[in-house]
Amino acid sequence: MLKARRILSEAWGEEETNRYLDGELIFERHKLKDCIDQDKFNDCVARGKISPEVPTTNQIWKKCHDELKLTISKTKLSNIVDKIREKRNEVMHGVEISDDLEQVAFEAIENFEKFIEYFGK
Repeated sequence: MLKARRILSEAWGEEETNRYLDGELIFERHKLKDCIDQDKFNDCVARGKISPEVPTTNQIWKKCHDELKLTISKTKLSNIVDKIREKRNEVMHGVEISDDLEQVAFEAIENFEKFIEYFGK
């Protein structure tokens, strides 16, 4: 999150980044900007049809991907993130896992290192 905040602050400025990460409705940053125009967006916000929402981790890294103009596709990056998070819920919630957890952990760490290579610059 610290890295994402720095990447986005450099591109958008600190104030707009804070607003985005706090879930404020910013038309230019909202996922609906490609579907409706700003007047319709503002109308929907005023009528409570679009609510403020804190962006998900995926939404944040995708914004960082766009700002850094990374050469890796979002699909490939998403696959890396999925591999990192693959068994997270099962492990955190105590679900019995039949997979080799050592291998799962190794793959997660390996993919985390790949992820850091892209965003660590």
